Amino acid sequence: MKVKKKVEKPNQISSTALKSQYDLIVVGGGAAGVAAAIMALRKNMSVLIIEHTSRILSKVLATGNGRCNFTNYKLDKTAYYCDDLDFVDGVISDFDANAIVEFFKSLGIYPKDRDSYVYPSSDSAKSVVLSMMMELDRLSCHIAANTKLHDIKKTGDEYLVLTNEGKFRTRNIVLATGLKAMESTGSDGSFLDICQKMGLGIKKVLPALVGLGSEDPTIQYFEKIRVYAKVSLIIDGKFLASDTGELQFNDDGLSGIPVFQLSHRAVEAIYQGKPVILDVDFMPDYDREEVLGIIRGFVGKFKSKSCLMALIGLFNEKVAMGILKKAKVNPDSSLEELSDQAILDIVKTIKSDRFVLSTYKGYEGAQVCQGGIRIDELKPNLELKKYKNIYAIGELCDVDGICGGYNLSWAFASAHKAVESMA
Repeated sequence: MKVKKKVEKPNQISSTALKSQYDLIVVGGGAAGVAAAIMALRKNMSVLIIEHTSRILSKVLATGNGRCNFTNYKLDKTAYYCDDLDFVDGVISDFDANAIVEFFKSLGIYPKDRDSYVYPSSDSAKSVVLSMMMELDRLSCHIAANTKLHDIKKTGDEYLVLTNEGKFRTRNIVLATGLKAMESTGSDGSFLDICQKMGLGIKKVLPALVGLGSEDPTIQYFEKIRVYAKVSLIIDGKFLASDTGELQFNDDGLSGIPVFQLSHRAVEAIYQGKPVILDVDFMPDYDREEVLGIIRGFVGKFKSKSCLMALIGLFNEKVAMGILKKAKVNPDSSLEELSDQAILDIVKTIKSDRFVLSTYKGYEGAQVCQGGIRIDELKPNLELKKYKNIYAIGELCDVDGICGGYNLSWAFASAHKAVESMA
């Protein structure tokens, strides 16, 4: 494999000299596909990666804000969305966080543990990408870059893979194309057409780990603000889940890790036309009565202070201003001017500020997608029930995780499961 020496494009590739037959063909050069290729090459299998762009591992470069959170020591099935969590457990228990760490050590990447979130010691996704690419090179992996797969045909005990660059024969195929998240990296979902042609059941593909949109005009009071808060998801009037962390307000919605953690359910409900509300608690470490006591204490002690100046001991000035505007309280009015109802309105806004969610960001803004090949189409080893020796791994499967290295963990664990099942 030849790598162009350009710092800004460390994952740039060009096609190698190709053969007509391989032990394994991997369709897709993302994290799952490249991991599967490395694992198969280490079993002395000949491997061809078919990638429809000129780069591999593009999403990996962007993970963890460029630092690559590649697994989590708290890896557990409850961190995933799937119709069959026991199915997920059967995959990740065979190749757990410790196994993933050892895999990366074998590539020269040593871990850095940050409260169970595992990063490379270099804190650089680029080092992960380069190490995986060098291993492909060392093991003489063949890569067909800028190559589009047209069809897969069964011929006896083998498969004939048809592409714009020619025909290739193989006994084993790994499908690792991903879905549509981060479209600019090449994830356009085009392979789903072939999946449907193969008669595979596909669950509706939607963004996940994505920002959520609101048409509530009061959201502008908090525009471009980051604040520590607890957010709770309410669908059809029922509290479903909550998460706490740094919340980010945009001019048309909300994002940040706590929003991403709830986005799977929120996006699904918005798509289905259900009423969706995000409840924001700006002081999650204090209950309502404690907050009420604090505000009343301010009123009693700092009567001449403006409401805005009183709240800057609790929030930064922008957050305080937004809370007062949302509570319909003049920020310049003095505390002694506050009515009992105004005090209650301020407390209500602090502890339970609600925004109706009406939209969600598109695929380009999503870190991962929900949906894909239905789990009931797969055997426990990720082999397609309808096609012997064809495996689906990574994001292409209807499995997606929350933030924290869980989606990359699924990518690596599913790659291991598939490769270990090959004769």
